[in-house]
Amino acid sequence: MLTELNIIKSKGWINLTKNELKIYSAYLFFYTEILGLFLCLILYFFLHINFILSVLGMIIFGGIFSILIYNRDFLDEKYNMISNNFQGMSYQSVVIMLFPLTFLMSWFMALLAFTFEGLDSAIAFGLAMYFPFLFMFLRLNVFSDESRLLSGEQVIGYHPVFFYIIGFMLSRGPLGISLFWIIKDIMGYSNSFNHDIIALLISLLCGCLIFSPDIMNKILPFEIKTFKGLLKYCLLSAILISVVLITINCF
Repeated sequence: MLTELNIIKSKGWINLTKNELKIYSAYLFFYTEILGLFLCLILYFFLHINFILSVLGMIIFGGIFSILIYNRDFLDEKYNMISNNFQGMSYQSVVIMLFPLTFLMSWFMALLAFTFEGLDSAIAFGLAMYFPFLFMFLRLNVFSDESRLLSGEQVIGYHPVFFYIIGFMLSRGPLGISLFWIIKDIMGYSNSFNHDIIALLISLLCGCLIFSPDIMNKILPFEIKTFKGLLKYCLLSAILISVVLITINCF
């Protein structure tokens, strides 16, 4: 069995048959659960996060991840998971595979917020973590392999991982905070609903701008698709998120 598993792993996900995908997805599930158990123990001992709920989150994450891995052909038909122009997985597949990571980040962010700040904070920041994935998924045609070509040459393009990291800053910052304020309004802990709705709209507008690199590329004086351009764009986005965070806290 171990020999067969090693052969399957060496072939790569793209080249596996349907039966091999079953074995590979099962292997990934148990592998992630073992690693996840250590992560849950660390979070329990150092941050006092509920161990049972942490393990439950890891089980759900492992299940979602394994299901996506197994359904390679179905997903490839719908979202072009296997790149036609470049070796390996497409950028579309990277976006799709960010979904289980998004769930895991949301789950643990909610547990962390609940442990230190309460239920309203857990709901707000747990929901906010889904926005980066949703922004990219709804504009999958932008975060695709087509962005990796510039004047016939291969470039980094709009790499989803870079945007996901920036999206985490947005979710943990102005978007999560504005959602937190609105939930407090709904629960009756605050009466500044109009202010908080404006703060949420500004945060969403910030997200729309950041996750529209195709539009921003026509406005900015540098090419975002190159590696240096993408780094500049990430820095500019981080500054924009900081400005929005300061703005919604001041007005």
